[in-house]
Amino acid sequence: MKIKMIFLGFIVSFVVSSCFNMTKEQYLSEYKGFVQQIKDNQQGYITEDWVKMDKIHYRYSEELFKKYEKDFTVEEKVILAKYRLQYDVYRYKDEAKEALLDVFDLYYAIQNEVNNQNIDFLLGRKDELKKIIDDYMVNGLNEDTNFLIEQTKRAKSVFSRFLTEIGLGDTIIQDN
Repeated sequence: MKIKMIFLGFIVSFVVSSCFNMTKEQYLSEYKGFVQQIKDNQQGYITEDWVKMDKIHYRYSEELFKKYEKDFTVEEKVILAKYRLQYDVYRYKDEAKEALLDVFDLYYAIQNEVNNQNIDFLLGRKDELKKIIDDYMVNGLNEDTNFLIEQTKRAKSVFSRFLTEIGLGDTIIQDN
């Protein structure tokens, strides 16, 4: 037990000191390694271990995320969200899975409400919008559409892999 505590203390001090001059790529790699370490050792952690791991996780998920946030691609942001959720799943086990499913249900409910509000708004301003849409179609709709399709495919693929990795499968993702 004493060796384990010394090892955890070493890991905490190493992570904290190594975070000061890392690149975005190093951050992504080290965060991934940290989450893998949590996955591999979650069964052996006691309360004191989790307190230390929570501090490291906060450093990765909040402080370092903010440092590099403006440089992340959409795919990297999805991957980072995956790391946060994986940590919570390993940390809180079944409670996290239930909460995650509740979040997805809430997301879809909110999405439907927003869609309904958008339809009402658009119907109220259809003549104005028609002019804007006509102008946009002349000035680059195809390029923007292709970009959005590719980004959506990437995000869906990453999200699907994440759900499979944490054992939820991709049955939550619905094609509309």
